Amino acid sequence: MKHVCGNGKLKGPSSIHMQSVDSVFDILDLSNHEYILDLGCGAGDYAIEASKYVGEEGRVFAIDRAAIFIQNLDKKISILDLKNIITKVSDITQVMPLKDDLFDCCFISTVLHAVDLKEFEENIFREIRRVMKPDGRLVILECKSDRKKYGPPAERRISDVQLDSMVSKYGFKRIAFKDLGYNYICKYSLEGGLL
Repeated sequence: MKHVCGNGKLKGPSSIHMQSVDSVFDILDLSNHEYILDLGCGAGDYAIEASKYVGEEGRVFAIDRAAIFIQNLDKKISILDLKNIITKVSDITQVMPLKDDLFDCCFISTVLHAVDLKEFEENIFREIRRVMKPDGRLVILECKSDRKKYGPPAERRISDVQLDSMVSKYGFKRIAFKDLGYNYICKYSLEGGLL
């Protein structure tokens, strides 16, 4: 695989360097043929890594509201000759241009702290429910609320307990958790609830 991130023009926001990639993908638990949605993909590092797990018949959909990030990711995908990643410019706070019940896994990495959740929480999680298969999983990686050396200001951080409380309103139940040092990762399944 060619190394792309050394080219400043292809960089974008990413937290992949902050923890073991294996730890993240152990929780994602991707299989060959699966469809994964990377919401707010930024530089697309996780999307590129996920493409290895889902294989030729699986698909990685990488979306971000910043067209420049998607353009840069498209360049990386072309350089790496990846055929199983689909990119779209889309804002996760709005209706996404994606089919219902499509994804086995929806992944959000260090994005929620940057969103006005008071205004957009319901839109985000109802859309995730819409595009996620009933037996799918939601995986969220966020900055720990007690680690303040890196990352967002304290008032923007979301603890895992706060996250559980937020997503439970939309029918998600935590099934796995991992402390990643500066960050944490939670995995959820659907158990019913609001649509």
